[in-house]
Amino acid sequence: MKWKLELAVIVIVLFAIVLFIAPKQNMLSITGFLSTETQRQQVNLEVSQSSSFILKSSESTPLSITHFSITGSVVGEGAAQVFLKSEDKRVLVYSNIHKKKQGLTGITGQFVNSAAQTQETKQTSYLEIFESAAPSAAISIPDGYETAEELFKDSCSESCALPVEFYNSESYTLDVLVSPGTTLKIDEIDYIVAK
Repeated sequence: MKWKLELAVIVIVLFAIVLFIAPKQNMLSITGFLSTETQRQQVNLEVSQSSSFILKSSESTPLSITHFSITGSVVGEGAAQVFLKSEDKRVLVYSNIHKKKQGLTGITGQFVNSAAQTQETKQTSYLEIFESAAPSAAISIPDGYETAEELFKDSCSESCALPVEFYNSESYTLDVLVSPGTTLKIDEIDYIVAK
């Protein structure tokens, strides 16, 4: 009878570890692989007043964009922000609004793997860009923050790993918000499409 009690205690302890400790330590996870294709596209957009652009696939099928980043520059001392939207979901791609006296001005990077890099030159589709109605949102600079005139590369603040709302969309909206006297130049967009 004693061995049954010991076995029950061991089972309860193991169950508690699996239930409470393992998820917090990322000991339990599911890893999956998704076939993707990285696209780099020169766009040469120069925006000196807030504008919206519709991004549509050159093919008739919807795109499942899993990553979106931009490369470019801000000229002028005003604020500039870029948002990517799909239906009701909006994520920040770039902002030149930074905390004062901060050494690091932003998070940039590429969310790609080596397999996706090899497919980069085989661009089968691209995003067509159409100007749309100007966004109604305005830029505000919180206390303790400042703007910067800067160059940026592969900026994907909240768009490095896009949420599921961005999958299988017919089109996306790129909202570019700029303060008067400021120009945002987007030289290149990079995006990863799930196949």
